[in-house]
Amino acid sequence: MKPALSFLAGCVVVAGCSTVKSVPAPKPVVLPERNPEADIVRFQKGIDFVATGNEPSWTLDVDFDSAMMFKSFSDEAAITTPVPPPQSAQDTKVTRYRGVGTSVELIVQIEKKECHDNLSDETFPYVVSVDVKHNAASDYKTFKGCGHYLVDYKLHDLWVLKELGDVAVTEKDYPREQPRMELNPGAGTIMGFTGCNEFSGKLITQGNAITFQQLTRTKVACTSSVEALFMKALQDADRFEWGERRLRLFKGSILLCQFLKVD
Repeated sequence: MKPALSFLAGCVVVAGCSTVKSVPAPKPVVLPERNPEADIVRFQKGIDFVATGNEPSWTLDVDFDSAMMFKSFSDEAAITTPVPPPQSAQDTKVTRYRGVGTSVELIVQIEKKECHDNLSDETFPYVVSVDVKHNAASDYKTFKGCGHYLVDYKLHDLWVLKELGDVAVTEKDYPREQPRMELNPGAGTIMGFTGCNEFSGKLITQGNAITFQQLTRTKVACTSSVEALFMKALQDADRFEWGERRLRLFKGSILLCQFLKVD
């Protein structure tokens, strides 16, 4: 009887195994690139602002001269609408765009508020929400994420001070070194030397608007008052012009200082 039992048991095992079906592994979600190289490509294509989000993954590219382009990885078709005039409330840091296409409505809200992406573990300067509504739908579908303005990477360099106000600056004016600054728009940082002290801080750009924030410096005693004038020029700057290896910082229409690209 043992051979018969063994044969029967083997049949049961084989029959049981034959009913088990392998489950295919889920396809990985491919997130958009988030690196300086990708931002340079987008900037060269005319994109001014980008945002991304998760669950589901989505991307938003905005060319403020042309169109808003939204893509959700849960939907096959991308959505493109013209860019409308911005709507901003005076007492908030929120800008709203309502784009209307032939069969879809796209509402983009950009809030100046620090935003942390848990998936990439990155921090961005803007909170973004996107409301999408197709004409056939009865309600909006909302997507939330983080975004940032793209920057002109020509700023990413070492700059030496050549003029402060309308006064030329030379090496003779500084026994140690001329004031300089190194800008990293991708990382949003500035660091440099005042001619007396090292300094660092945050760099924020939006188009040709520029802001230096949280500037701190070492505390070496300085005999010249030029350091204070230099730091004030950085703190007052609100826009820039670039050309012929020169970077000019302005407050409105007033030229504050000029730098020369050195590498």
